[in-house]
Parts: sequence; structure tokens; C-alpha cells
Amino acid sequence: MSELCLSRRAALRLIGSAAGIALLAACAPAPQAAAPTAAPTTPAVSASTPTPVAAAASQPRRGGVARYSIQADLSSIDGHVRTPGAVDSLWLVFDRLTSYDDKLVPQPMLAESWDLSPDYKQVTFKLRKNVTFHSGREFTSDDVKWNLLRVRRPDAASGQYAAQSNWFSSIDTPDKYTVVLKSDNSRPALFDLFENLNMLDQESIDIEAGPKQTKAIGTGPFVFKEWVQGDHLTFDRNPNYWQNGKPYLDGLQANVRDIQSATLQLEAGALDLIRNPLVDDTARLEQDPKFAKVLHPNPGTFFEYGLDCSKPPLDNKLVRQALNYALNRERLVSLYRGNVTVGALPWGPSSPAFDETKNKSYAFDLDKAKSLLQQAGVSGLQLDNIIIKGSYPVQETFLQVYQADLASIGVTMTPKLVDAATWLDQANNVKYTGMWASGDNYANLNPGSLFAVSPGWRVFPNNDGFNDPRWAELVASANSEVDPARQKQLFSDINDYVLDQCFTYAVSNNPVWWITTSKFHGLTPTLHQGFLWTDAYLDG
Repeated sequence: MSELCLSRRAALRLIGSAAGIALLAACAPAPQAAAPTAAPTTPAVSASTPTPVAAAASQPRRGGVARYSIQADLSSIDGHVRTPGAVDSLWLVFDRLTSYDDKLVPQPMLAESWDLSPDYKQVTFKLRKNVTFHSGREFTSDDVKWNLLRVRRPDAASGQYAAQSNWFSSIDTPDKYTVVLKSDNSRPALFDLFENLNMLDQESIDIEAGPKQTKAIGTGPFVFKEWVQGDHLTFDRNPNYWQNGKPYLDGLQANVRDIQSATLQLEAGALDLIRNPLVDDTARLEQDPKFAKVLHPNPGTFFEYGLDCSKPPLDNKLVRQALNYALNRERLVSLYRGNVTVGALPWGPSSPAFDETKNKSYAFDLDKAKSLLQQAGVSGLQLDNIIIKGSYPVQETFLQVYQADLASIGVTMTPKLVDAATWLDQANNVKYTGMWASGDNYANLNPGSLFAVSPGWRVFPNNDGFNDPRWAELVASANSEVDPARQKQLFSDINDYVLDQCFTYAVSNNPVWWITTSKFHGLTPTLHQGFLWTDAYLDG
């Protein structure tokens, strides 16, 4: 196997360095997740930008169509709907205003410079000129405003961005290349939004259709061509991309395949790369010189369970705590062959919210779980646990372990494997029976962003039916505090609260890697979990 950014042993050591989402820095010092108290320099143009994970020996070559797999079909081709598989397929159609480098310093993308007030209440973006959508229309400040307002619409199904967009009490566009955003409160996490909010072509969106869009038009390096639901998505090279000479590839084809089928197709030469193959297959392919492993150094992803807190008996936190104690997280370490770290909190050691002691809360204890159920007066509890079929194979296996452990204390938990659209409908509308299981992200950014954006952690409405004014107060504080000392105490209080309430709880980190053929090169990691494919290319 080719050496990428780290040796395999070092990579595994890093990826397992903290519960949930270790802020790894495989090729650079660890980033500072907390926002500084002083505003960054205006353009922030001189800082380093992300570089491809695999430093190929050959020079980039133009041409070719890269074929890869996603393990679950998209629920929507609306660029404002975050769905599994989208960051490495649909998102290639779009750009965003800024993009973090590996030190969490925002870099220019569609915004070429900005002025940020010292109190984090106002930011003025200067947009890149002569950028066009795939339709040929010029990208302007009016498009930025439209995108920020559109995600606030309930019918857009973009709740993960609505809370952050609502930070801004005014959005002014003094000219076609200037956007001025003002907030009544300090917003130290504002660049987290711009890392994740795709800029869509407003003229292509059917407002009445909500997330059921039939077009995907952006300014990105690849143009959406086709979506055959359940089978594949295809993308063509954008010949008018604002980064001259890029992308190198003529196109991409994302095939919807279960991971076993995808692995067979990779080895047969029908695919050029696959994401997160089974750990046994990964270990085997790593030793084959025809393949290479590309490990994302800092995806900020983790796995979690959420519970319906709106109905008995899960409205009783003692029952929720019991289910947390019955979770044998350590079994995941063997299932992942050591490529995972487990803990009760999602934070890594470089996060101001990390607490090593509190992270060890809820060590596996079936006697404690049974005692809490007895205190709550609950017996014969029956639950479902919905998970998107094919998206998290190891976690699907782990649900069977959890099922058996719960059965030993009289709780019947039935894993339910569903498609992405069904999962989103049931989870977002709290229509499931008992529990949901999913991957999450954002925890490698400002910690307050997870609470503002994630459907499992945000204030009501959320996927848990959880509604408590104290939680709303804590989230509001997390998203406005800029003083590091006060942040530290605030995050300590938040950790105590979420460990006590258990409306959503972390299970393990969710590592991201690709196995590629030796002819594929140039993936660039991002801090929105996925990769940029602008520099990707195939050898002849």
C-alpha cells in the first residue's frame, strides 16, 4: 500500500484518539476549535488551503470518468438537504462562500475576501466576480441573500441551516458583489455555516416542491447530469469553472451499491474507489499494491442514538439513562478492528468541550440499567431503532449486540433498516417508535454549531421531540460566547446537561476512508465531512 499522509499505525492511533470526533491533524498541528476573541485579518487569503490527501508521484492528467460507490441513495437532489452520500456526490455541483483549511481558518471560495467586526456581529463579504451558474447566469449578492432566506422556509426541509441563518437580523446587498450580514448577538461560529451552506441557483428551484427538486444547478466544478434513483448519479465537468483548468476529470459516476457489491466491483476494475469498505476488506486491500487507503484526517463525524422524549416511558430521563448504560460501546472497538474510539460525549481532546473524565460516563453496566428501569417503574419496554440500510454496516451489526444486551434486562429493541427517505420522514417528524440511529458531524467545528444545526441536538423542534427551556438557553449561550474562559465553563455545564438528559447520546466516532485503485489520485479533505474532487484525476 502507498504511504499517504500517515503510516497506517499512526493513522489508526490518531483516528482512535478521542470519543466521537477527534480533531485530528494528520499533517498539521491540531486546530483551535474555539473562536478567537479578536477578528481574523480581513481577507484571510494568505493562509494555507487544504491539499490532496494522497501526494501522487505523477502529474495531474486531464480526462476520464471516475466511478465510485455510495452506500445509500439520496433522499433528495436539493442542495440544501443534507442526506447521507450527498457530500461526495451532489455537493460537487455546488460551491460555498468560504472553505476551512485544516487549521479551521476560513479560506476564500465564492467570497474572495471579508471584513469581520471584532464583536462577531457583522461580516461583509466581497464576492468573486465573473462566476457563473451552470445555467450561464452570473452569481451575485442577491443569490447569497436568497439562499440564506430560503433555508429558513419550513417547506425547504433545511432545518439544519435555518437556525444559523436566523442569526442574521439583516442581509444587505449594497451592490452585486457585496453582502453585509448583521446579527444582534455575537456569532463566533458564523464561518461554520458558510463551510456547509451550498449556493443554489434560485432560478432553478421550484419553491412549491420543497425538497422534491428535479434540478441541481450550482457554480461548482461538476454539472449535474442524471439521477437514476436507486442506481446512480452522473456529473460532467464544468467547462466554465472559476478555477481555471479545473477540474481535471471529465466526469463522475456515483453508483448506489451495497458495500459488499462495491468491493467486488472495485477489485474487478468496475469502480475506481469505494468509501468505507468493511473493516476486514479494508485490512486486506491495504496490503495489496493495486490499492491505496485515503484516510480523512478530520471529518468531525460520529455515531449517535436518539430517543423519542415526547411519549412515555422515554419522557422519563431515568429510562433514557438506563438505555445508555446498556450500551456496550467497547464491543465496537473489536468490530472496527481498533479503527474507532468510543465514549459518552462526541468531543475530541482539542475541543474546548472535551472532558476526559466525563467522556467515560455510562460505562457498560446492565445491573445499573436494570436498576434505573425499576426506579422508573418500567417493565416490558418495546422499542424500534431505525437506521438507514447500508449506510453504516458495522453499526448495523452492533445494533444486534445492543439488541441482545437489552433483551437480557427485559427490553425488546428491534432494529429497523429503512431507506434514507423513510428515515428522514420518521426521524424528522418523530414518527418512529422509540429510537433512531445515525451518523452526525459538525463536532470538529465550533462546538456550538452541533447544537444549532444537528437535528439530534438542536433546540425544539428536533428529532427527539425534546423541549426544555434550559437546553435552549445553553445552546444560545454556546453560539454567542466569545470569551474562552466563559466558554470553558459553559461547555462543562452543557456536558453535564446532555449526560443527565440523554435525549441524544454519542456511541462512537465515525471514521471516513476510501480505498482507491492505484491510478486514482487527488482527493482533498474538507471540514464538512466529505472531500473536494477538483484536483482529482486518473492516470492513463
